[in-house]
Amino acid sequence: MIEEFARIWGFIWGFLGPPILVIFILYLFYPEKFERIGIHVLKLLSFISKSAKRRSISKEVAYIISTNFSTNLRLKEIPKVIVK
Repeated sequence: MIEEFARIWGFIWGFLGPPILVIFILYLFYPEKFERIGIHVLKLLSFISKSAKRRSISKEVAYIISTNFSTNLRLKEIPKVIVK
């Protein structure tokens, strides 16, 4: 039973492991790009749900404010913006 599980896990990790590691490493270096991708995904889901539309708008506003803070004020630590 354990050997079969290990074999299946090895197959899954061999197939999905490298792309997941690459995505994780890219996320560490470019988190703002992944945040932008998440906003676009929420925009696509906004056609299905009103809560996804609200979340998409609030995330986009927070993203715009955060990027403006970081570029205009040159802060070392950007404050977390929460839009309700």
